[in-house]
Amino acid sequence: MTVSLKKRVGKKGTSLFLKWWANDKWNYEFLKLRLIGDKTRDKETQRLAEKIRLNREEEMESMGRGTAPAHKRKMTFLKYYETINKEDHNWQLCHKHLQEFPGNRVSIGNVNESWAAQFRDFLLERLSTNSAHLIYSIFKAALNRAVKDRIITLSPARLIEGIRTKETEIEYLTQAELEALAATPYAPDPEMRRAFLFCCYTGLRFSDVQALKWENYKDGRLKFRQKKTGGFEYLPIPPEAKIWMGENEKMVNFPHIFNLKSGVTINNSLRNWAKVAGLEKHLHFHMSRHTCATWLLGNGVDLYTVSKILGHANISTTQRYAKVTDAKIAEAMNRLPSIVANAN
Repeated sequence: MTVSLKKRVGKKGTSLFLKWWANDKWNYEFLKLRLIGDKTRDKETQRLAEKIRLNREEEMESMGRGTAPAHKRKMTFLKYYETINKEDHNWQLCHKHLQEFPGNRVSIGNVNESWAAQFRDFLLERLSTNSAHLIYSIFKAALNRAVKDRIITLSPARLIEGIRTKETEIEYLTQAELEALAATPYAPDPEMRRAFLFCCYTGLRFSDVQALKWENYKDGRLKFRQKKTGGFEYLPIPPEAKIWMGENEKMVNFPHIFNLKSGVTINNSLRNWAKVAGLEKHLHFHMSRHTCATWLLGNGVDLYTVSKILGHANISTTQRYAKVTDAKIAEAMNRLPSIVANAN
């Protein structure tokens, strides 16, 4: 297939565009490049336009063969990752680790299992097992995307052992700790405070509460799509949670319920707020979700209902919290006074 470079003379110079025949019609791509009569600059512009033309021609031919064009296979994996990088905290973290990975200059067409294993081990050397698992899962998602884009035929991560998660202790806030936080204002970031306390009563993830808009709230409940799972949720809001939503329903210029900063900034603010409130725990935003789940189970709400409130796709995820409440029950039973001395 031939892609032609064309010119169109106008008042502001000669614009450059591409033209080719496909699907029984002429197709055009305007390059936003102009020849302005400056010999040196026009030569560079012409060179750039020709490079784009050759790439488009190769792309058209590759589409017919069912493969990615050579120029895409030659780009580094890091560069490819940047073209698909999502505006998500964890995707951004993975990007950061890829930037610091010594092997990040390999072309995506040359990635193999040895290289994938090197990145896996690189993560394990600098992160906890569960954090490494999270970043590695995003890395695998990027490789799978490259397979979908027909740049590689098989993800090398499928040929090596991955990173298994380790079960960790679930940290949550006691009633006294939550009351201490609720009684402590935090002027540097009041929105963080509102959102965290709201999530202690609703169990929402940070990504979901960050995206919440007033249009998601109607008739005392939230209607929203989970960022993580994509599932649609209907969540009744208890009066205690409604207090922390504020009175912004009629705000026009800012549609979000909470005006939140990035996840890293929020967690830093949380720890500073905890210190001001006199708490010794190392707070992070997800602890609000742990707190909600543990409190619900501890107050007799059944496992299935809690899983629905939290939006878990699998009830086995919710069962982790049941172990916490079992431990609380055992601790309470051990506090019963001893009557062994009077047994006889």
